[in-house]
Amino acid sequence: MSQAVYFLLLPNVLSLDVSGPAETLRLAGQFSLRYLSPAPQIVCSIGMTLSGLRPLPQPPGGRSS
Repeated sequence: MSQAVYFLLLPNVLSLDVSGPAETLRLAGQFSLRYLSPAPQIVCSIGMTLSGLRPLPQPPGGRSS
């Protein structure tokens, strides 16, 4: 069974801050990687668009601030 690992991606994130740890965990083969963001796509620090991002979970009670 794989362990879920969540990456929170915000606009202007450094691509190496995501790809380095993600690749290490992928190669370990025991992790399911998930990418969350407040938007369905963002642009990272080098101008590359990252898309297919999952929405942030709702806070307990279903209320948003």
